[in-house]
Amino acid sequence: MTEELFWGTFDDIRKRHPAFINGSRRYPGLPHRFKRAIHVVDSTTIQLIAKCLDWARHRQQKAAAKMHLDLDLKSFLPNLAVIGPAKDSDAKMAREVCAPIRAGEIVVFDRAYVDFGHLHDLTMRGVTWVTRYKEGILHDIVEQQLSPEEMSQARHMRDEGIFRGQQPIVLSDRMIKLTGEETARRHPENVRMVVARMLVDGKPCEMAFLSNNFQWSPYSICELYRARWGIETFFKETRQTLQLADFMGTGENAIKWQIWTALLAYLLLRLIGWLAGWRQSFRRLFTLIKGMIWSRRNLVLLIELVDMDAGMDGKSPPVRLAAVQLQFDFGDFYRGKPYLTKSLFQITGVLYLKISPKTAVLKSYGISVGKK
Repeated sequence: MTEELFWGTFDDIRKRHPAFINGSRRYPGLPHRFKRAIHVVDSTTIQLIAKCLDWARHRQQKAAAKMHLDLDLKSFLPNLAVIGPAKDSDAKMAREVCAPIRAGEIVVFDRAYVDFGHLHDLTMRGVTWVTRYKEGILHDIVEQQLSPEEMSQARHMRDEGIFRGQQPIVLSDRMIKLTGEETARRHPENVRMVVARMLVDGKPCEMAFLSNNFQWSPYSICELYRARWGIETFFKETRQTLQLADFMGTGENAIKWQIWTALLAYLLLRLIGWLAGWRQSFRRLFTLIKGMIWSRRNLVLLIELVDMDAGMDGKSPPVRLAAVQLQFDFGDFYRGKPYLTKSLFQITGVLYLKISPKTAVLKSYGISVGKK
């Protein structure tokens, strides 16, 4: 029921606000030169209490659910979500999660989703894929794309720790052929393998990537996989910010209902922020609306006011919740004076005002503030 409600709301928003669905929040790590749709497929495990062991047993004495997600990096919204027990492996769910991806689009996923039969099917469908190399895959080198001079320079930069900004150091760019009996049968085509040294959280790390695209620069392959880490931001916003940890029920339907409700809340919060031109973080938007949700206020006006204050000096003030519930009477504020200076009050998550315990009146702008 809740799943149908989510996708029904999603489709209705698509019809009313196509610009929001098509690119309301472009992931900042996304390479700008890619014009086609980029999908990131990954999963997150949600720990459950022992009472859920009957349907969500995960290992011996633990219960957990898993959400497999196809995230559009240009809109930062889900294209598909599959929620089930954590015992279902990522490789097993890969076909179902990637089913809606169309020819000409790009999909990036971690090595946990590597299934060479599925990768072969994606290639036959005209889908470009990028994934991480799995240790122990038997293969032969068909061709080395880099010249000896390029490889020598790359090794020198690696040994000396020389990085040009965030650009990776490409150590090798090979065309390989799988030689394992099962992998060669399931994926007879050649595969591209790029080995690079990249900065991960400021620390150098050597990684190897696989792809079915032989035309792109090896740097594009590395940057696409780097963009995959954006899905971790999505999981953090849905699980931590929306507090998707304490469940009200233990049954499978109850758990799925609460997860889909969280995804629906995320969608609506993003829509409100987009309509109001919100430029701050999703967590700040959630804190603001959470503090004012039961007040009869114009949310769009409130969001614009808070965002305008943060934009005056280019810094976003810390989120604080008022110690007392306050009542606001803005009167002709928005039609009159354009802005209240910080000397009068400081705007944060829910308009935290520095006032005395008793009623304070800002006469110059006709705004009355007092305990509710």
